[in-house]
Amino acid sequence: MSKRPKLDHQRTTTNNDNREEETSSVVEYEYVYLKQAPRNVTHVRIPSTVTKISMNSFCSCKSLVEVVLNDGLREIGSNAFNNCTTLKSITLPSSINVVNTGAFSECSSLNEVVLNEGLKKIGVRAFINCKALQSITIPSTINEIGRNAFKSCNSLSEVVLNEGLKMIGEEGFRECKSLESILLLRRLKMVHLKIVQIYRR
Repeated sequence: MSKRPKLDHQRTTTNNDNREEETSSVVEYEYVYLKQAPRNVTHVRIPSTVTKISMNSFCSCKSLVEVVLNDGLREIGSNAFNNCTTLKSITLPSSINVVNTGAFSECSSLNEVVLNEGLKKIGVRAFINCKALQSITIPSTINEIGRNAFKSCNSLSEVVLNEGLKMIGEEGFRECKSLESILLLRRLKMVHLKIVQIYRR
């Protein structure tokens, strides 16, 4: 059995049933499938036994600053981390296949996203309005980037698209005002004409 990663703080127990507020500045939560996390959670560990994070699980948890995703996780549900405005970084393990619609949308402080080989699809609006995100590298295992996936990521200045990618949906990188370069390592089979918007300065 593999060791679970340690979080860099002292554990505090939360009430998983009624989402009551607690006074502690550090609130750790170990995910339970189909239960919505307390609004005041600050640190989350996803056990290796969990294969899917259900939709809206951590939606609008605005105190959430750290998420540990273990190998074994296969899917992140729609809007699972939507509007987690203090979350600054996320690393997806190689076991994840799909990031669904709006999974990390409106995470305005998210400035680092690490996508590992194994991921196959980034869903519609998955990272829309992640205004602090500065760069993104798309692994070679990804086949599809959905519509509006990175729309309005205002700080995004560099995108690397690796071989394996077949389709970028409509307005995939639209309104990325800082975008200076898109490095494409192979020809795509389908690119929507409106994936980006050109800003004149």
